[in-house]
Amino acid sequence: MQKIMRALGMLLILVVSTSLAVGQEAQTDASVNVSAQVGGTTGDAPFIEKMFVLADDDLLTNGTQVMPIPGVGDEKSYKDFDKYVIVSDPNGIADIVRVYEKLFYPDGTLVSSETTCTDITSNPEAYTAALDDALEAGLISSDEYEDYIYGLNDAKRQLKIFTVENSLSSCDPAGSYEVYFKVVDNYGLYYEDRTNFDYLALKAIGLDFSEINYGSVTVNVEKWVSGDEDWETPAKPTIKNEGNDPLQISVQGNEMIGDNLQQTLSADALSVELLGEHVYGLDQPVILEGFLQPCTPTQISFDIKPPLGTAADTYRGTVVIKIAADGS
Repeated sequence: MQKIMRALGMLLILVVSTSLAVGQEAQTDASVNVSAQVGGTTGDAPFIEKMFVLADDDLLTNGTQVMPIPGVGDEKSYKDFDKYVIVSDPNGIADIVRVYEKLFYPDGTLVSSETTCTDITSNPEAYTAALDDALEAGLISSDEYEDYIYGLNDAKRQLKIFTVENSLSSCDPAGSYEVYFKVVDNYGLYYEDRTNFDYLALKAIGLDFSEINYGSVTVNVEKWVSGDEDWETPAKPTIKNEGNDPLQISVQGNEMIGDNLQQTLSADALSVELLGEHVYGLDQPVILEGFLQPCTPTQISFDIKPPLGTAADTYRGTVVIKIAADGS
């Protein structure tokens, strides 16, 4: 019998060894595919009753409009806002397990990966404040407001409400952003829906300089103050579009006045250069052709050429830089 068992043991070992060796070479690690069919066969799927985005910066326009916060210096700024989803389930709200969210840029690319939303159903103060704001912004009707307050009541337990916070930077593009929600129940059944909000266009400029000092200048000789793209060198002027929408600028100089003799020096003696364009004579507003791109520090340079007849003195004046109006 022992001989038989030993023989069987050897046979078993041989069979196992053979099964491992068939079709593959010896290796130190391996990767195999894994699959499973999860749930999704019991009861009815949950449902999304309502979605809305708060931080509505334009109450006169339908839907939600979110206004960016201008960048500051060489840094981005971020606008925070909250998104809400109200859900139900034919099998009772206890069947709802998770709600997930994703955010997409206007071109359809993903802003943020799938995120788990926070259940605030047990916090009446928080969800009532959110519904109050949504009602004021025209995102829900009075009838909807009453229905949601009723259904979220702990004694009624007909609805759940979830929230998630997002933020967009001053560099993110303007346009219609898509919000995706997915609610999942205990059995893996789910429901998906989408809503949109508008991230508004913002034009703003920042300068790393507060003065243009030409220093010692010779009459009838051009003197430059050259800019750069370094925000830490105010003696070398830099301009930056602090918003999320390309823009043009206008530049105008005011006449300069001598400290001692009070002689004037026309702004026609001044010039500016931006993005390869050099414009002489700033006594009238000049709209430069180049567009400043969002979040891009850009070199801007200035020069002066006092005409013959300019008396020796220290002259002071101003240069005004503005965002050019659209269509100018």
